[in-house]
Formats: sequence, C-alpha cells, structure tokens
Amino acid sequence: MIIEFFGLPASGKTFTSRYLEKYSLPTIKFNSKIKKYFSSLYFIFSFPLTSFYFLLKLNSNSIFKTKIKLRIMRNILLLSTMACYQKAKLTKKPVILDEGFFQIIHTIFETKQTKKQIFNLLEKIPKPHILIIFNIEKNLRIKRLKNNKNLREKLFSRNYFNNWYKTMEYNQDIIIEYFKNKNINTHIINSTNIKELNKLILKLKCGSNPISREIVKSKSSFKVRNFRTLKNHKSFSREP
Repeated sequence: MIIEFFGLPASGKTFTSRYLEKYSLPTIKFNSKIKKYFSSLYFIFSFPLTSFYFLLKLNSNSIFKTKIKLRIMRNILLLSTMACYQKAKLTKKPVILDEGFFQIIHTIFETKQTKKQIFNLLEKIPKPHILIIFNIEKNLRIKRLKNNKNLREKLFSRNYFNNWYKTMEYNQDIIIEYFKNKNINTHIINSTNIKELNKLILKLKCGSNPISREIVKSKSSFKVRNFRTLKNHKSFSREP
C-alpha cells in the first residue's frame, strides 16, 4: 500500500513523513546505494517502456543541456524515484513515498508546459493507493526556503532556482486540475501543524483498509479523546 506525497519544495513533506513514522507509516529509504541501484534496475527491467519514456522526457526538457552536473543530478533523481517506487511496491505494509512519480514531474519539466503535455505524462505515471497533496500558503513556503536553501540553489544559482520554482507553481496548478476528473484517492493538506497532521491520521484511521489497521496496531500514544474532539470539529470531514 503506497501513500505518495506531492507538493512544492518547503511545503512540509519531509516533516510530515517523520511525524507519520510514529504511527507505523515508515518512509521508503535505502541503507546502501547498491541496494538503491539494483532497485532502480529492477524497475527498469519490469517497466522498460515506461522507464525509457521518462528518461527521454527528462533529458529532452532541460533548459541547461550543456550543464553536465545538472543533467547528472536530474537523472539521479529519476532513478531514485524508480528505486523507491519499486521497493514500496514490494513492501507488504503501508509505506510513504515522499519523492514519488508525481513529484518527479517538477524535475522532468523545467519550463512551463501545456495542459495536454502534462496530462499525457500523468497518464503514464504509476499511481499510488493514496495521494496526499500539500497545498501550503505561498508566503510560508517562501519563508521556509529562505531559512533552508534548496539543493538546486546551492549547486547552481539563486536566479536558476527562482525561475524553476515559478515554473513548478505554474505546472502544479495544471497537475492539481488533473485530479478533479480522476478516480484517485487524494487528501489535501493546507497546513503542516500538529493539529492538521492528527486530522490526516484520523482520516487514514477511519475505515477497514490496510493503512487503518496498521495505524490501529501502532504503539503510539494517540488518545481516543483527540479522535472525539477532532471528529466533532467543524473543519474535520472524512474523505469519500
């Protein structure tokens, strides 16, 4: 059972994944680069056409084709996504992908794309069981970015990162529009404060799916009174 995170940089994906680990929802990780390498190969051999398509798209959409370091980084990120998805797919328990295929679209497209181009790519993406969309206020994201520099800004330049970030914002609006007419189980997070995250846990907890059972079995100290309080809160609503 795969729970995938999708959102712009500094929207709280890493913080949320660490918080959910307390509730038996681990994030996919690798203990060694060799295991990650073989996992990515496993994905490529399992899905050769999909892999070739993504690699072709990635290497034909870079705005700086002469920057070798950037090309290497982008390909490593894609291979890492393939490796993590393959491991998640083989894991029996519910797991979190904080850098999945929806997220890698921001790496593939470094320029603004049309709705048709993005929708065509989205149709070929392996879909998770649950997709959590981080729709955090822009001012808060910018504040976080100022405190913690993104890897692209460190390796290249502030100007490059700013242009890339604007492109991501534009493309993300189109990606979110894609979900409106698709049968994908999604949850939207507008804040990563503890109260909002507890509400997310409760939404996953309500029901009989494997994720619910794993959370119930967790040895965490989540109190029943918190469930009653949030369930009665006006802003709490269960996803269909």
